[in-house]
Amino acid sequence: MAATDGSASSGRIILESDGDLILIVGLDIAARPSEFLVYSRALSRASRVFKVMLDGGFKESRPIDPSLPWVVTLPDDNPEPAKILFDSIHGRAHYVPRELGLLSTSNLYNILVLADKYDMTKLLQP
Repeated sequence: MAATDGSASSGRIILESDGDLILIVGLDIAARPSEFLVYSRALSRASRVFKVMLDGGFKESRPIDPSLPWVVTLPDDNPEPAKILFDSIHGRAHYVPRELGLLSTSNLYNILVLADKYDMTKLLQP
């Protein structure tokens, strides 16, 4: 059974139980890759980059055959800051650290870089 509390005990982090998209994050970095079940519309609403990527006819767009799983890899991204942004996008504020002291400086930097990359810096406002 897949984890639903945001933990990775089963290998997949479920951010939306009715999610339609699996993101595999971090294949090409030193961190261990993570798999996230997300809702594609939430990503598209939060990020113009994701909207174009997922809805623009690119290889990351929804498969034509609805029986195939929709999987997108983000090999260059770090799973830890990605999870924080994805939790915010999916309304899971209880999984987002409340104080910056809970994050290392490098993690905060990585969150900012990732938010900028996907045009989601508006998520970082108070």
